[in-house]
Amino acid sequence: MTSSTRTKQHIAEVVSHELAHQWFGNLVTMEWWNDLWLNESFATFMATKFLDKFYPEWKLVNKPSEIREIFDAISYDKGGCVLRMLENFVTEKNFRAGLRIYLKKFAYKNAKGDDLWNEIGKKARMPVLAVVNSWIGQAGFPLVNVTRQNTKLILSQKRFVLEQKGKEKERWYIPISITQGKTTKNKLVTKQQDAIPITPSPAMINSGRPGFYRVKYSPDLLISLKSLVLQKSISHIDRWALQNDLFALCVSGDGITKSYLDFSKSYENEDDYITQSNVASNLHSLYNRTIEESFNYEIKDIVHNFLKTIFARIGWD
Repeated sequence: MTSSTRTKQHIAEVVSHELAHQWFGNLVTMEWWNDLWLNESFATFMATKFLDKFYPEWKLVNKPSEIREIFDAISYDKGGCVLRMLENFVTEKNFRAGLRIYLKKFAYKNAKGDDLWNEIGKKARMPVLAVVNSWIGQAGFPLVNVTRQNTKLILSQKRFVLEQKGKEKERWYIPISITQGKTTKNKLVTKQQDAIPITPSPAMINSGRPGFYRVKYSPDLLISLKSLVLQKSISHIDRWALQNDLFALCVSGDGITKSYLDFSKSYENEDDYITQSNVASNLHSLYNRTIEESFNYEIKDIVHNFLKTIFARIGWD
C-alpha cells in the first residue's frame, strides 16, 4: 500500500510543525494570548523551511498562502508569510542570530513578541519592531502600485481588497526588493508614496516572492516584463507571480480583464506545472466571470491555444 505524494507532504508538514513547537511554545512560552499567533506562525514558518530544505522538489515555499478570514488561518498562514518576509529583509544570518539570543534569554520563561523583534532588530540594526507592528497590528496586506517616471520608479501603497469599499487608510512598512537583471536593491517603504532610482532595463518588484504583498504595474512596465516571461529569463516563481497578481487585480476590480488575457498569451510555451495549472485555472475563472461580455469568445481561443501547445509538448501517453 502506497501513500500519495500529497499525503506524505501532509504528514511531513504536521510532524515538522509540531517539532518546531519544542522551541516555539515549549522552550519559550508567550506571556499572553495576544501573542499566540507567534507560536503557530513560527512553527509553520520553520516547518516549511525544513521541508523545502530536504524536499525541494515539493516546492512548498512557492505556494502562496490563501488567507481566509478565520482566526486559525491568519495565525498560521499570514504570520508565516510575514516571518519569511522579515527573514529576507534582515538577512537569514541576522534573523538566526537574533533568534538564538531570544531563545537562550527566555528559555523556560515567558516572553512577549516585542522581546523577539527587539533582539532581531539589534542584530540587524533595523527598525524590526516598527516593521512587524505595521503588519500584525492591522488587517490584510498591501497592494503596491508601480509606475515609471524617467529614471525613477514611483511606488505607492494601499490595502488590497477583493471588494472596493471606499478609500483605505492602512499603511505598512514594506520591505521592497527591485530586481533589474542580476542586480537587486532593497528599500523599506514607509510612506504612502516613494521614489526609487533605477536603470533603463526592466524592473521587477518582489522577485522570488519573499514579500507579502500584491504588485500592480503600469501598462508600459507590464510590456517590458512580458518579454522576460516569453524569454523565460526570470524564475518560474516570478513567471507565476506576475500573472497571478494581474488576475487578482481583475477579480478585485482594480485591473482590466483584457490586460490579463493579453498577458496570458506569453505563457503558451510555459513548462512549469504550477504556473501552467494556475494560468489555466485563472482563465477558466475569467471565462465564467465574463460569460455575458462581448470578448468572452477570446478566452476560448486563448485557452485552446494554451492547452494545445502544452498537450503537443507532453503528449498523451
